[in-house]
Amino acid sequence: MLPIIALGLVIILGIAGMAIDSSHLFLNGTRLQNALDAAALSAAKTLNQSGGNTDLATLHGTEAFDMHLVGELDSVEVTLEFDFAKTLKPFESTDLDTRFVRVSVADYEQQFWFAQVLPGVEESTLLGATAVAGPIPLGSGKVCDIAPMIVCGDPSDTDSSDGTYLGMNFGDEANVQCIKSSRNNFGADDSSRMARRAKGGNGNGNNGNGNGNGGSSTSGTTNQGNNGNGNSDIPPECQPPVESIGPGNFQLAQLSCGSGANCVRISLASDLGDCAEINGSISTKPGNAVGPTAQGLNTRFGIYQGPTNATDHPPDLVSQYPLTYTQYQAAYFNEQFDQPNGSSKRRVLAVPIGNCSVASSGVTSIPILGFGCYFLTQPTQGTGQNNWIIGHLIEGCEVGGSPGETPVKTGNGYSTYKIILYNDPDNLAS
Repeated sequence: MLPIIALGLVIILGIAGMAIDSSHLFLNGTRLQNALDAAALSAAKTLNQSGGNTDLATLHGTEAFDMHLVGELDSVEVTLEFDFAKTLKPFESTDLDTRFVRVSVADYEQQFWFAQVLPGVEESTLLGATAVAGPIPLGSGKVCDIAPMIVCGDPSDTDSSDGTYLGMNFGDEANVQCIKSSRNNFGADDSSRMARRAKGGNGNGNNGNGNGNGGSSTSGTTNQGNNGNGNSDIPPECQPPVESIGPGNFQLAQLSCGSGANCVRISLASDLGDCAEINGSISTKPGNAVGPTAQGLNTRFGIYQGPTNATDHPPDLVSQYPLTYTQYQAAYFNEQFDQPNGSSKRRVLAVPIGNCSVASSGVTSIPILGFGCYFLTQPTQGTGQNNWIIGHLIEGCEVGGSPGETPVKTGNGYSTYKIILYNDPDNLAS
């Protein structure tokens, strides 16, 4: 009986040990997968924000992996593999124009403690796992974290493959755009007058005052300005002719937090998470709100005025100006951060682009044609009742929201996107 009992105990202990070790194997496999998911998301976010810096993405992915396992698998020793690709399917490793990242582990050693009493069971086994992350275009879905501003677009220009999007150009120096201006301050004759001043020669063309009585310059001669609210300090990008939303509107959108000046300030400083949809509409917020607009947006450059502070509204990691977007991307790629305690990509805004031809005075509903991603080249400028926000239209930016059925591309990228986890196309177990 003793041999039979001993054999039975071994079998019972082995089965119990297998159950315990299998549960432990499953638990650690889940922990490992979660850590890889965190690493892939972190690496993909850095990859898309840094202009394709795979070394920096690998560093941040590794840091996320290690931090995620603290207190769970402290003694883990594995080899992380990072692969980068331009497209998800097919996932072909490259270091050029990368958008997607795969993080994998093939050598995590899992010990067996109790199941070893069974014949043929080894001391350990190797676990493997993989995770893939990258951008997904929101397209016709819901786009959140948008700035409460409205840019007027051309509804007839829906093909972005030619380098324009809804009538606006992508690019740097030659394509700086006035995202918000005080153009409603111009009188009826100011459009042609300001256009002439922009092309002026050596005449005394910089004496415009608030009443439009300054001299405008054409071909080196000085002419008397027409009556109106002229201002010779208007940047060339913001000078008429520029399409207007309607009397009393200065390209500000209604906000979910209310209509007060502090709501404008906080929304532009923080991205409160207002959402909108393509083919939907957005309501205007009449009024210029010069002070709150500047105070909110300029926190992104580390400039604090009024009731703003760096704790609640940190600056961008790169706050130098003026910069083109190419120079800004290069600073991120090379980790040349002048604000090391700042936050990533604060100078990039997602802004609804609307069909302003249907606008009227007061609160009016603007049909949304799409969303543009804008890089702020410099702080908000202006004095008195004048307010200028200047930047580049760029090909894509990360926002919150949910994707729609149809991707919306701008140039070679996505107009708005979010970073998500994907099933690994080469590993169904991911």
